[in-house]
Amino acid sequence: MSPERPVARPLYLWFVVGVLLLTSMLSFLDRQVLSLLVAPLQAEFQIGDAQVGLLLGGVFGLAYVLAGLPLSYVADRGHRRNLIIAGLLFWSLATAATALSRSFGDLLLARAALAIGEAALAPAAYSLIAAYAPPHQAARATSVYSLGVYLGAGAAVLIGGVLLQMIESGAYWTLPVIGAVQPWQAVLLLLASAGPALALLLLAVREPPRTVPASQAGSAQWTLLRGRWSVILLLASGFALMGMSGYASSAWLPSYFVRTHGWSVATFGMTYGIIISVFGGAGVLFGGWLADRWTAAGHRDAVLRVGLLASAGSVVFGLWFLLPIDGRVAAAFIAPSTFTIAMTGGLWAAGLRQLVPVVMIGRATALCLMIMTLAGLGLGPTLVGWLSHAFFKGDGSLAMPLLLVCGGSQILGGVALWAARRPYLSAISISS
Repeated sequence: MSPERPVARPLYLWFVVGVLLLTSMLSFLDRQVLSLLVAPLQAEFQIGDAQVGLLLGGVFGLAYVLAGLPLSYVADRGHRRNLIIAGLLFWSLATAATALSRSFGDLLLARAALAIGEAALAPAAYSLIAAYAPPHQAARATSVYSLGVYLGAGAAVLIGGVLLQMIESGAYWTLPVIGAVQPWQAVLLLLASAGPALALLLLAVREPPRTVPASQAGSAQWTLLRGRWSVILLLASGFALMGMSGYASSAWLPSYFVRTHGWSVATFGMTYGIIISVFGGAGVLFGGWLADRWTAAGHRDAVLRVGLLASAGSVVFGLWFLLPIDGRVAAAFIAPSTFTIAMTGGLWAAGLRQLVPVVMIGRATALCLMIMTLAGLGLGPTLVGWLSHAFFKGDGSLAMPLLLVCGGSQILGGVALWAARRPYLSAISISS
């Protein structure tokens, strides 16, 4: 499978990856900031944990999946950069619509619109990276791009916490046309304004030529993809289950620390934002570096080996923050959890690149993201909220629901990645 390769200076690859990183960061910032705003949203719209879980996870995940496949088709055949710009502007409008919602139904519709816009990003971004990155830099390139997940999620709680603290210190937010807004609305409107500025920067990204037109992706390539569906399913499921742990904890940890340790939303936001940005960023870069290093040493299943290492590490070190201990100690224990989970970021895309032709990478990415989004973002936060409501009667204690969802997904993720090793090695050996 020879990848398409435009003629470009080596540094241009990292410029493209950097711009895509910023876009990914904003997408996750807009997506995750609601986890910091659970308390004001519940007060404003009179909703419980189950409805919050649906808002944070289920509705977003379903809309993301439904939009992903048609948008991935555009990514494989059309102009990838322009698709990303269109998606960026659309989800920025949806972020503003979330701020202006007047009912829980409005929130759900705005959240679904946000997901549709963001569904355009990943297939087009991974296709661009696959076109520009040589094989020996594939894991690092996708991991740097995936750094946006942790920088965005970290910035969501960090910036959100700072803004809430500033806004709540005085009622000085009256916007033109809109009028007076509440603190949570002001946070979302400020984030929505960043989209158009980033769209201008994306114009500097060149669309690489396709050496093999997408229209020539014939039946043989579809046959190859169908023949490898089982290993792709195991690969995606393993990393999706690891992602479920991260999504569930990031969605509910602000509420957990407020309810269990009595922290303010702003204080936890600033603390968690620093932890997830520093340790999440370090984890995803380390995972990409280690995978490329092991690949160079002859381990063709390096991405799966790193995933297994992350699974084992997260089970051993990743759940101590749920112990009944002092809040400051519990916050410190978030660091190893974040680092180990983040090690898997971007590895699934590097592994997928070895399994499918570049001309089909957008659609293959969307298929994987269907699994990863439904299991990770869709099911993770929703399941925590449902367990809290159904079995713990919404008593405010989120420790056991988080333990069940995060611990269980980490173990099952490792099992799936272990099961994927043999068919993965067999598949990439045939491709060589």
